[in-house]
Amino acid sequence: MAGLEVVAAVMVRDGRALACRRAAHKPGAGTWEFPGGKVEPGETPEAALAREIREELGVVVTVGALVDRSEVPVGDRVIDLACYRVDPVGPLPTASTDHDELRWVPLGELGALGWSAPDLPAVRRLVAEESSASGEPDWVIDLSAPRPPRDPEHDRHAAALQELTRGHRVDLPVLEDAVRAAHRAGLDEHRIAQAAGLTLQHVRGLRA
Repeated sequence: MAGLEVVAAVMVRDGRALACRRAAHKPGAGTWEFPGGKVEPGETPEAALAREIREELGVVVTVGALVDRSEVPVGDRVIDLACYRVDPVGPLPTASTDHDELRWVPLGELGALGWSAPDLPAVRRLVAEESSASGEPDWVIDLSAPRPPRDPEHDRHAAALQELTRGHRVDLPVLEDAVRAAHRAGLDEHRIAQAAGLTLQHVRGLRA
């Protein structure tokens, strides 16, 4: 398989990491990832990452320690992804040329998002580190794993949860009632957590 060297930024502020959802015009639309891009010939990974973040998010960053480097087969290629801690020099990013949503996610809840396959090793490492520090169990949704057959009724409940939480904060009792309704409908716990933006532990605590 052909290899592709890619770098990505793990930007953390107040215990939350920046996750970016790929826009409709990009491959892998709708999946979440850490921002970054390809390493061009003659570039160091650190220089490539600083350039990509400047082009993609419009901010200047200093590149720090390596979080994870893993090779993941994707189609007919192997993605060699190196994720580094970065710190912005100045304001935090608010928009992206490649993504339709930027979200600051608590480190322990990163697993609730549907991540692109190359980012999963870094996500697992970050969640495990946070779990070790907090004593909470860790888990990560793997979109490449086999899933049960799709059910239109389940999709309706997942869509309702996503609409409930999209773009604004929701009173927790309202969200919990919606989660209980999804439980009663038989929606998979991981899909409930992903749709509602809750931890799996919280969702399991709301079983009807």
